[in-house]
Amino acid sequence: MYRPIFSLCLLGAAFIASSIPHLANAQDRSVNEERISFQQGAFGAEIRGTIKGAEIKDYLIGVEGGQILTVTMKSDSAASYFNVIPPSESDAATFIGSTSGERYRGLLAEGGDYTIRVYMMRSAARRDEEANYAIDVAVRSEGVSAQGPGATDALIPNTLFHARGELRCAIATVPDVNRCSFGVIRRGEGSATIVVTKPDLTTRGLYFEKGNFTRADDFNPMNAEEVRQATREGDETIVQLGQDRFVVYDAILFGG
Repeated sequence: MYRPIFSLCLLGAAFIASSIPHLANAQDRSVNEERISFQQGAFGAEIRGTIKGAEIKDYLIGVEGGQILTVTMKSDSAASYFNVIPPSESDAATFIGSTSGERYRGLLAEGGDYTIRVYMMRSAARRDEEANYAIDVAVRSEGVSAQGPGATDALIPNTLFHARGELRCAIATVPDVNRCSFGVIRRGEGSATIVVTKPDLTTRGLYFEKGNFTRADDFNPMNAEEVRQATREGDETIVQLGQDRFVVYDAILFGG
């Protein structure tokens, strides 16, 4: 049985938290906000706490665009969940725990403060139920760091990206969308990692080596069996991931 510990504990890192109570939008649910900070060289933290009723706890973590964020939550209540909200949004989540489970892992499309929001489902909140939880948080740059000749390109502030823009796309769930935003990390000679943001704010990572598509992210288990293929048309690579299609032109990979 999970035993509640009413403190925040770091795994190999210093943790600094400041509590700032405020109201959550039109829902008028009480929110406590705490900031997570890491000492140089640290990458992981364990957060433990308790929520009750309509209370919400927001954990803010500052990251760079292009890094990989992993969040895993364990709780003694089946009615408690967490969402992940990107810096440019106040409520719209890129991950919703009540429908997606207890683990999030994704390439980050933008830099800034991401919010890990812990909450009770409304039915449990109305009954004033309580939940004890433990959250593991990690931020890494593995496999996406800018190395090689591409590292001489200027980086966009607060990101690992050398460039941002839009590329042509076709998203099965949103048929009227034909453009998706992207950020690219160039490693030189056409090797690059491209982080594409879909209309629902989720991201897909596209990996290229010497101008050739090699793989896509495997963060979502539901994507494991999807059809993945790439074809060349002129100076473009058309990447098909399941029912979604992304068109990557060579200038994204090579610059210029």
